[in-house]
Amino acid sequence: MQQTAHITSQQPVGRSLWDDAFERLRNNRAAMAAAAIMGAIVLLVLAAPLLSPYSIDSTDWDRISVPPSFSTGHWFGTDDVGRDLFVRTLYGGRISLLVGLAATLVSLVIGIAWGATAGYAGGKAINNLGEAIRGHREDYIIGLKITWGPDDDRAMDAALNSLGIEQADICFFNIHKAADVRQDRYRKGAERWKAAGKFRYIGLTSHSDTLACMQAGLKEGFYDVLMPAYSLGMEDAFEDVFQQAQDRGTGVVLMKTGRGLGHDAYADAIPTYLNMPGVTTINKGMNSFDAVTRMLESARRRTSDEASTRLRSAARVAMSGHCIMCGACTNACPHSMPVADVVRCSDYYMEQPEYLAFAGEVYTSLPRRPADSLCGSCSSCETACPNGVPIRHHIRRADAMLA
Repeated sequence: MQQTAHITSQQPVGRSLWDDAFERLRNNRAAMAAAAIMGAIVLLVLAAPLLSPYSIDSTDWDRISVPPSFSTGHWFGTDDVGRDLFVRTLYGGRISLLVGLAATLVSLVIGIAWGATAGYAGGKAINNLGEAIRGHREDYIIGLKITWGPDDDRAMDAALNSLGIEQADICFFNIHKAADVRQDRYRKGAERWKAAGKFRYIGLTSHSDTLACMQAGLKEGFYDVLMPAYSLGMEDAFEDVFQQAQDRGTGVVLMKTGRGLGHDAYADAIPTYLNMPGVTTINKGMNSFDAVTRMLESARRRTSDEASTRLRSAARVAMSGHCIMCGACTNACPHSMPVADVVRCSDYYMEQPEYLAFAGEVYTSLPRRPADSLCGSCSSCETACPNGVPIRHHIRRADAMLA
């Protein structure tokens, strides 16, 4: 009895975000090597007065513009007025490090202020869109991502009213389990809303267990459009799905396509995406007219097989250790927690300042969330991840910054 009481009284031992971050840093050889080099540079620039008998502005009149030499004591030589270049390099290093530190601090302050402001002002996207399209409804194709049940007509009417429209073009059911895709209530909801003139087409979108959900959607046969979370490097898994969609006349819209790609690489990737079998268009968030212009220009580009292969290889490398939204972590959780949603908040939304407020909205909207106090030493989700994502770190990070 004493032993049982002792076991049940133990509390899960959590770690701080600092401990977790240091463990990841320590396991990253390249990062540790870079830290060692940077540490050596910092020590050198701080110890500059101790490493040379010359000051930054002292002049050696006997050795003007001399080459580097250990015998003269001028290790890097001197400039055209006889000043020691080694010492001046070290003092210049101090200035460079201070500029870099100041820039980092400024970006940190601005980023925190921007994110906090966005958090308080969030939740107005659909109203702003309604204002933007007023009087120009016929110029746009509008799709609604349905986050409510297929039998909730009141929520549907409220969304349409917020947009100031009576009918949207596409209704996207937001489903993240293949078993849920097969539920008959979605077919009934689709038929009812279509008959009532609420939508012209019915779509399916998913960012967790994505491949299985898309396969189930094709088998159901009533979806007009599929919108999977997708990035370069996933074509082997999705090739059959996209081909089947094309053969059946089902549209494919790609979302979350920027993962693992910088701005320039993403511009090059757009024609690669659009040339894939079955792909109709891309769902991409844009916050300026310049971004819209760049997107349109990129869509008009032509791409070669060689360029596409290079992009896919680069994306695979960049995505290593990042969430590919397969849903394996959620399926492996013994508590049936929405692990993938939490990882998405930390690994995707929180890495982009413009989505920080949205990360908070998504996280706080989850009815149940994994945390150290519940998970303890369990690592089932991390073990099941096929891409080596540090899931427990993301759980702690989201809990500390978004809860």
